[in-house]
Amino acid sequence: MIKTFVLDTNVLLHSSESLESFADNTVLLPMAVLEELDKFKRENDELGRNARHVIRRLDALREGGNLRDGVRLSNGGVLKIVPDNVSVEDTGLKADIPDNRIIRLAYVLHKKGENVVFVSKDINARVKAD
Repeated sequence: MIKTFVLDTNVLLHSSESLESFADNTVLLPMAVLEELDKFKRENDELGRNARHVIRRLDALREGGNLRDGVRLSNGGVLKIVPDNVSVEDTGLKADIPDNRIIRLAYVLHKKGENVVFVSKDINARVKAD
């Protein structure tokens, strides 16, 4: 069964190669992730280097098609960049916090019947998503 992996920014900042780590499944990057990568790319540390690497990888993947429609990854999976301004019933998660927008997106997809896995290195985000 195909899974949909919704990635938190910290996964990409921890391992810039993680886009390719989810076999032949679908990997979703909410817009909030792109916004957060943009903030980190200016740093001169490992997080900044990883942010820049991921951004360059995303740019290269654009050659394979529109990222919003989905592009094939080398492992057979599909990567999509999706809006995260979804409307959901009251989850108690404020939409003005990037992590909450990412979790809310995963929640909406789950409610639609998709086999969704929220992936984060942030313990608090995982607790919120539970």
